[in-house]
Amino acid sequence: MNILISSIGRRTYLIDYFEESLAGSGNVYVCNSDKYSTGMLKTNNSFFIPESLNENYIELLLNASVEREISLLLPQHDIEAFIISRNRKYFLDNKIIPVVPNFNSTRICLDKYMTYQFLKKIGMPSLKTYLNIKSFLKDLKNELVSFPIIIKPRFGFASRHCFKIESLDELVKSYDFLDIIVQKEKLPFPLKSEKFKIIIQQYLEGKEYGADIINDFNGKYVGCFIKKKIAMRYGETEIAETIEMPLFQKYSKAISNNIYHIGNLDVDFILDSTGQVFILDLNPRFGGGYPFTHNAGVNLPKAMILWAENKPFSSNDFKMEVGLTLSKSYIISKH
Repeated sequence: MNILISSIGRRTYLIDYFEESLAGSGNVYVCNSDKYSTGMLKTNNSFFIPESLNENYIELLLNASVEREISLLLPQHDIEAFIISRNRKYFLDNKIIPVVPNFNSTRICLDKYMTYQFLKKIGMPSLKTYLNIKSFLKDLKNELVSFPIIIKPRFGFASRHCFKIESLDELVKSYDFLDIIVQKEKLPFPLKSEKFKIIIQQYLEGKEYGADIINDFNGKYVGCFIKKKIAMRYGETEIAETIEMPLFQKYSKAISNNIYHIGNLDVDFILDSTGQVFILDLNPRFGGGYPFTHNAGVNLPKAMILWAENKPFSSNDFKMEVGLTLSKSYIISKH
């Protein structure tokens, strides 16, 4: 079996995890729009591909996958996952499994306002979110929300352009500034046609957590593995502790059964001072917190390979050691 990890970026650990799980029974390929990214330099099985918004992206990715006899395609960028999801059929027709949910579920994950609507619809606790200043001011007047708040891009990722706002005057000025930024950003259809591209969200102090909610390739819930975030850098977890949290385990099943993803769903949530969970983000891919899950005993790459081959996996591969504190390190690559 051959595997392609697209938009590999700095995630060199994914190459190691899949190569170890293949144990010589196939090859791991990677591609990226930046030929100098660390993941591209780690392996000879790498190739350049344009950004996913390129009009020929799907054709180029599909042809490259067929040429290399790829069986599993693992996109690692949110916009890319959205575009591949919309074109899933072309890959499946060539016996390539793209590890992304259906198009609607992928959009729910990418669109932060739709994430809020989705969570609210299935009864999951989430932070009040508004699509424009007018709707926010209505709730502010009725004392249903208060400052401080957060404003951020509706289709953002990696915690980019997020601002904490303390007053109405600050909101108006910051909203106009952020609007200039988001209007310049490239987005795929139909996202670029959306009138409102900024969300206003309730701010909450609390402890941040990440979870890997895992489904098999039939969309069936397998398990949920939770980490308490100790240190963050540019929106990605740097140090974390593996924990158990029965309350979120219950929520994870409801999310899994409704988003109906395959593989990993990376979830961020916050715990307030009363012990209440509030879900923040859903990402249908390996998130920055997965290495902690993996090194605590959960081997998702191995399970993915077995699922792709219609073979059963052992539950022993999905037992996480609790109470471990783990941190990431960096490697130096020669160009």
